Amino acid sequence: NDSDDDEFRKTLGLPRPAFWELLDIIELDITRKRTNWCVPLSPAIRLCVYLDYAGHGCSLRQLSAQFDIGRSTASGFIKTLSESIVSRMEN
Repeated sequence: NDSDDDEFRKTLGLPRPAFWELLDIIELDITRKRTNWCVPLSPAIRLCVYLDYAGHGCSLRQLSAQFDIGRSTASGFIKTLSESIVSRMEN
């Protein structure tokens, strides 16, 4: 649906195919292992958090509320994703 694709692009700042391509490139860098204590958020959700932050400049408090994650978790996602994207662009 074109309206869904437009909303996706408006929300995350890039079209769906570019999102999936970027995720494919960085997925191994941002995937976390499941432990006995928690199930990590998927790499796709991690990328959504990062793109929302990068595209809209929202605060960690806003990200925390929007994605139902802690502020330190959001901060960690941003750091990890930034490092991964820069590293992959350099190579």
